[in-house]
Amino acid sequence: MSIRINDRMIEAFRAVVTVGTATAAAEIMNTSQSSISRSILRLEEITKVRLFDRVKGRLHLTQEGQVLYEEVESSYVGLERIQQTATALRLKQKGHVGIVCAPVLSYGFISDAVALFCEEFPEVSVSVETRRSNIIAEMMSAQRFDLALAEYSSDPPGVATEIFAEPDLVCIFPKGHRFENIETLSLKDLADEPLIVFPPHDAHRKRMDDAFAEIGIDPFVRVETPMSTTVASMVAKGVGVAVVSVFTAKSFPKDHQIGVRPMRGAGKFTVKLWRPLHRPTSTIVDSFLSHLFNCRDKYIQSGPAP
Repeated sequence: MSIRINDRMIEAFRAVVTVGTATAAAEIMNTSQSSISRSILRLEEITKVRLFDRVKGRLHLTQEGQVLYEEVESSYVGLERIQQTATALRLKQKGHVGIVCAPVLSYGFISDAVALFCEEFPEVSVSVETRRSNIIAEMMSAQRFDLALAEYSSDPPGVATEIFAEPDLVCIFPKGHRFENIETLSLKDLADEPLIVFPPHDAHRKRMDDAFAEIGIDPFVRVETPMSTTVASMVAKGVGVAVVSVFTAKSFPKDHQIGVRPMRGAGKFTVKLWRPLHRPTSTIVDSFLSHLFNCRDKYIQSGPAP
């Protein structure tokens, strides 16, 4: 009897892609590292495709693995989401708001808006999912969420769009760094600094590479990572400096070991708001949007310092 792909294999695959190691994936799935490794090996055996390259203890997607991951992300509906829906139906909750956003926006900024909204509407449930912007575009075209925040150049069909925010980028660096003595930084100031950057396929990374190329600088890239929280954590530990959005910079407490300075000539961080054209609207969603806009204004207007 042939072995088929099962939910456990897909969940393990998705977890490993998210956190980078089988050990960390095992922690979030509440299982053993060996169980995760077996699931990945079985998935590779069934598909007859190598999904990961194993480099210094970490798992990196191959080109074929990336294709499979994008398909999983576009169609994945986990048991947790189904359970949430069943619970909401059982409790007859008075409403629900579903939002999907880019990972860079999913920390302090979104958390603030959700906290304020839940305080005002304690009986309304909220779901927040994070995806890459190209996957968000597919989801919103399918009318799967009430709201989306994405860093994406083109709009998918079936959505109403507006610019949600367009703040200047900022530089974050370890406390005690020489940048503390400079009021505003430029890309030239970063020429000899070790940089922590997003992967080459990231839209923000592509714009930064173009900006450096325009002024003839070949930047020293020390670390690449897809998660803004990982970027900030490495900066705090002195690994290097990074150019990020103000939303990332302000997601950490003031006592965090990170300094922030505005950037000149580094460009802006453009966030689009998408709403589905063919999904029923509600005053509850409008109320959530109001909190979202208020939190946006708070983050942007109070300057770059964390």
